Amino acid sequence: MRNRSRGLNGIERKTGKALRAAFFFILSAVIWRGFVPLSFAAFTGDDKGTSAGQFLKLGAGARAAAMGEAYSAICEDADAVYWNPGALGGIRRISGIFMHADLFTELNYEYLGYAQPLKNSGGLGLGVQYLSAGRIPETDSDGFETGTDMNPSQLAVALAYGRKMDVFGIGASAKYIRSRLAGAASAFAVDLGALSPGFMADQMRLAFVIQNIGGGLKYDQKSDPLPLNIKIGSLLKFAKDLTLGVDINSPRDNKPYAAAGGEYVVHYGNFSVAGRLGYNSRTSGDLGGLSGISAGLGARSRKLALDYAFVPFGSLGSAHRISIAFRFENMPPANAGTADAYGGYPDLLINDPGAGKFMPEIKGVKISGDAYQSYLAQARIYAELRNYAGAAAKCRAASALLSANDARRIYLLERQGWLALNGNDLPGAKLLYIEAIQAAKKQKGAEKTAVNAYCGLAYCMEKAGDIFAAELNYNHALELTTDAKLTREIEKALKRLRALDKK
Repeated sequence: MRNRSRGLNGIERKTGKALRAAFFFILSAVIWRGFVPLSFAAFTGDDKGTSAGQFLKLGAGARAAAMGEAYSAICEDADAVYWNPGALGGIRRISGIFMHADLFTELNYEYLGYAQPLKNSGGLGLGVQYLSAGRIPETDSDGFETGTDMNPSQLAVALAYGRKMDVFGIGASAKYIRSRLAGAASAFAVDLGALSPGFMADQMRLAFVIQNIGGGLKYDQKSDPLPLNIKIGSLLKFAKDLTLGVDINSPRDNKPYAAAGGEYVVHYGNFSVAGRLGYNSRTSGDLGGLSGISAGLGARSRKLALDYAFVPFGSLGSAHRISIAFRFENMPPANAGTADAYGGYPDLLINDPGAGKFMPEIKGVKISGDAYQSYLAQARIYAELRNYAGAAAKCRAASALLSANDARRIYLLERQGWLALNGNDLPGAKLLYIEAIQAAKKQKGAEKTAVNAYCGLAYCMEKAGDIFAAELNYNHALELTTDAKLTREIEKALKRLRALDKK
């Protein structure tokens, strides 16, 4: 009877996830089919320059600019206020960002953002955009200077909220827009956004965003519409340390265009360095010289990130952007399980939480070879001494002795993820767990050996504030495990995570 119940629960979980995924794709398809083709038909290259508030397109953060603005599914923390308010539904930490951009023709552009999770559910964010052209001599209708100066400026203040609807993030932001030229005009607008959970061990994510829904800016008698934009975006992570983004945009005042970008990260413990490239076809064919491409660098620690982007605009000149982002510690989830003495998994979610049990014998897998066992013994000693880097090196040495299709390689990758967690290297642990899961998928009948890797990846995503992906990976582990105790504890973790969103 118990087995039958477990089977039915597994079917329900699979069916539920399939229905949620189908809902998101159908919703996106319906909107794309019904809304976007209309914009394709109405909004063409002939509409260039017909929208007011062009500064609303200038973006947020040097990281996004360097990646070609292919960022709607990648955004996180405070930059989500601009790129996709749906991402605020999964944040679990306070964050802030400030960006300064020196644009061509001596324009200065600033962006300030702040976001924080709410205790009951979802996340709240604030974003401010400001563009200044400096002082310009005022002229009369005949072109003669009047002796006074004017200071054209553009301002937008957005208040955003996002929350999770089942495993999908949805959000909206309300914006107040003020434009000052010779006179002044103001308007209100709304952004809507949705973000899917991670698919394929968090290697893919989808986004849907509509920006600048609202009226227009009226300076005199005529009201000019805001630059409405509809986009579908995706995050792809098919290689270690490499993140790719692709966005398809359909703006009101231009032809549809694509944006694509990539980021490669090199880790040094708790510090990382990133190189970025991007391409955006929005200005394709409009500007002479080099345009459309972008590049940048970034450096990040656990709480601070510094990013730079270079974006050429052909004959108009080049734009330089620099941004600094702050990230504060995650807010502890209510009723969260305590971590073990070595700072690794919560006690309830791992079969061998102590360093003394670092290398238990693997059931169903024969261990032979003195050199292999010697490396395992050395790894165990290093782990007991809390020399996690040394233990990981011995795991890699042991793995090098095994054939490519040996299931123990999966286990050793998962153990290296465990060591990375104990060494406070959360990004490194996440990548090792993903690598273990990918290795298990490649070996026929070996996926069940990745149960702990799914648990570990879920734990990493939860610590990083991505509750969507945490639930998804806990569910993967639940489907694969045959251990009754681990099943109960994973179900408790899922119940706890879901309770956070219901408050």
